[in-house]
Formats: sequence, structure tokens, C-alpha cells
Amino acid sequence: MPIDFSKMLDEQSDTVLDPRDIFYTLARQPSFSFLRDVQADVLRRWFEVRTSRDNVIKLNVGSGKTLVGLLILKSSMHEDAGPALYVTPNNHLNSQV
Repeated sequence: MPIDFSKMLDEQSDTVLDPRDIFYTLARQPSFSFLRDVQADVLRRWFEVRTSRDNVIKLNVGSGKTLVGLLILKSSMHEDAGPALYVTPNNHLNSQV
């Protein structure tokens, strides 16, 4: 049975494209009140080259790859660059996402 991803998408019109700006529009826990410098730098650089094919992002363990990946995904969806799929390698990351 196919999965209907359209039920998971926001129904409101999203216009914010920069993933750093998207972060500050989200409701989030106080522990996530700001982006770390490395996250902001990666998001800024990705945004500059987002139309290039096959971009690779490499971050150290514990540096917020999941957050960065989801913000990039949301930004791409705002630009209608979909469809998109976010895959996690295990159930622990799946529950975080």
C-alpha cells in the first residue's frame, strides 16, 4: 500500500527559503534557542550552492546533522524541489525526526 505523504505536509503557504530563517520561525524547545556556529555556516554555504547537483555535507558526530538535514529538506520543499525523502539508518534517529 503506497504512503500518502501529502497528509504530512503543511497546508499553509511557506515562503521562507533560507534554512537559517526557517529555524527561527519554528516552535522549538529552549535548549534549541539558537543554531551553533558550525550549523549556521553549513546552512549558509549550502544555501549559496543549493542549485548544484550532488552536494555533500560532512559534520562531526554530535554537531547537529539531523537538524541541518531537516532544515535543508524544509527549505528545498519551500522551493518546490520535491519530492523528497528523509531516510534514517535506525529507529533511534527515526524517533528523533
